[in-house]
Amino acid sequence: MVLPYHYYHASSKYAQAHLMYETSNLILTRIPQISSGVVRERLYLSQLYTPFVKSYTECGYGIGNRFLNAAFFVGYRQFKFENITAKVAFIL
Repeated sequence: MVLPYHYYHASSKYAQAHLMYETSNLILTRIPQISSGVVRERLYLSQLYTPFVKSYTECGYGIGNRFLNAAFFVGYRQFKFENITAKVAFIL
């Protein structure tokens, strides 16, 4: 999700997998003060393998409603912490 594009172009071969679980009843939707603005929550897991980057894993958590989607991701390169990134998308 947030790995710089040059990692994909470092080799002519790569393999990747993405999993996403979306629900309307996970963590924040159970808190009454917050739940009115959160319609769905998502858990993300991505894995990338290239000859240059042997293992890159991202785990993420996101929330959304009909106006906004927001998520944060934690990246691990060969199971060592590399970065934390957040993404926000406004829906028009």
